[in-house]
Amino acid sequence: MATPKLRFKEFDGDWSESKLKDCIDSIDSGWSPQCESYPADENEWAVLKTTSVDWDGFKANFNKKLPSNLEARFEIEVKPNDILVTRAGPTERVGVVAVVPHNVRSKLMISDKLIRLKANNENNPEFLGISLSSVKCQNQLQSKTSGLAKSQTNISQKILCDVSLMTPAKAEQTKIASFLSNVDEKISQLTQKHELLSQYKQGMMQKLFSQQIRFKADDGSEFGEWEETTLGKVVNFQNGKRVPLSESDRQKRQGKYRYYGASGVIDHIDDYIFDGQYILIGEDGANIITRSSPLAFIVEGQFWVNNHAHIFQSKNGSNVFLAAYLESLNYEKFNSGTAQPKLNLDNLKKVPVINPCLDEQTKIANFLSAIDQKIEVVAQQIEQAKTWKKGLLQQMFV
Repeated sequence: MATPKLRFKEFDGDWSESKLKDCIDSIDSGWSPQCESYPADENEWAVLKTTSVDWDGFKANFNKKLPSNLEARFEIEVKPNDILVTRAGPTERVGVVAVVPHNVRSKLMISDKLIRLKANNENNPEFLGISLSSVKCQNQLQSKTSGLAKSQTNISQKILCDVSLMTPAKAEQTKIASFLSNVDEKISQLTQKHELLSQYKQGMMQKLFSQQIRFKADDGSEFGEWEETTLGKVVNFQNGKRVPLSESDRQKRQGKYRYYGASGVIDHIDDYIFDGQYILIGEDGANIITRSSPLAFIVEGQFWVNNHAHIFQSKNGSNVFLAAYLESLNYEKFNSGTAQPKLNLDNLKKVPVINPCLDEQTKIANFLSAIDQKIEVVAQQIEQAKTWKKGLLQQMFV
């Protein structure tokens, strides 16, 4: 018997330990026929993919259309308050929990890689879903997964049924679930705001770089025509200083510099095992462009870069403008190779770019930077809300 650290004042008494099987009316799995590769329309039958069950909630659009020659199975159609748990897949995707919302669309069936639970009358389904997501329950599941490799592991219905969890009376369960649902709604609203701001930025970039929208000079006059040129003519490429790192060198530099690769920052040097020669850059405001995909970004200060990225700075323009413009381009056609495409330096220099005067570049850069700052503020709010929720979960559950 135990009680949580944080509790609503109208409740008292100990929580009791239960097996999940004592908290549910039924447990079953679904069906995985050969389906179409695309999602179904709202009025068509479909089978849910395992990715429909996510830590961020239930995602109805992650489904595959049932072929017209197959009959739907009504008994495995998901209903509001069904608790879904992934039972097969990579280790990190096994035991993921989501509760089906009240507004779920019809004609969605569970696959045989999903386990469905239905709470009994003494328990709140959302509370059970949150409990199963807790570190305590997840540790129980992860310790009992089976499989020959981490890429394909399983949990059985029996293992799930035997999970131990602490539960209060249903009224307290419902109060907790409702409160945390409001927290999730706040996070969802912030996430939507972040997505809308990001879409707005992309839309404005498209209009700015296609010159549908033009800024004017401070005196109200029109800026001149944009120069059409190539990347090699407007930037200075940097090779940096190649530094062979021994184990002792690596340990001396732990946490000192950021480390960048093909998809952006990887992590601090102490979290990455260096196995050869890497580039140490000491210039501020350098642009980095990857060698295998259209991604460009700016970094400042000293940093490490591996051999999957090019580093350069604008000769007489704005690095912020250049990074944003390059990110809007599709220059994959300049890649060489097929199995592992590479964007080599000679091809990168040939990428066509447009080059406004510095004053117009600066106005565009300042405008986009202001949007980036708003996006970053919302991103921080999302992380703060998630951290707050995590703290609540630790104190509101036993």
